[in-house]
Amino acid sequence: MYTRAWGMASFSIVFAASTVFAQAPKIAIVNVAEIFDKLDEAKMANNTLKTRTSGYRAKAQLMQLTENDLIQAYNARQEELKAADDAAAKQEIGKDLKIKAQLIQSYRNDRNAHVQAANRDISTYSNRVRSALLTKIKAAINDVAAAQKLDYVFDLSGVSSTNVPAIVYTSNTNDLTEAVTKHLNDKIKAESLDAPKEQTEEPKK
Repeated sequence: MYTRAWGMASFSIVFAASTVFAQAPKIAIVNVAEIFDKLDEAKMANNTLKTRTSGYRAKAQLMQLTENDLIQAYNARQEELKAADDAAAKQEIGKDLKIKAQLIQSYRNDRNAHVQAANRDISTYSNRVRSALLTKIKAAINDVAAAQKLDYVFDLSGVSSTNVPAIVYTSNTNDLTEAVTKHLNDKIKAESLDAPKEQTEEPKK
């Protein structure tokens, strides 16, 4: 019912210098998908997503239980209708069955609306987090590449339009994945420590 798919946008070339090469270009590789999975911020976002999903699922299950109780009551009244001999009693049970059927449909509509809204919220949150983190990853790759004076950095996790890896083979051993992951985790941690703390008012005496 509720699904999570971060998805990964790929950078075929995530960094390229604008200068004309006087010698062979300096090239490195990186795995953006692996960086994404190792980021502390991504792990926290995933925990938040799991909490949201769990809350939505619990409410949907409770709504389903209520609907099931109403259906059981409806079925019980149908059995009473079959056993009734008096015309007036049948008419009264018939009216009650109509009310119960409308109530069941109302609960079903509410549950379906809840599931649809939950899926929209989960999808929106996932897309927002993924986009923000990929932007940070791209900036971190640029930082590390610039520090190493690289000309190109290729993403090993990227895929082509034919759904095969954009880079099928490389003997390049200059893998920036760990360096970029550490650089970004350290940067995010430093920004968190530098963020202004919320001030709490002292209780009035």
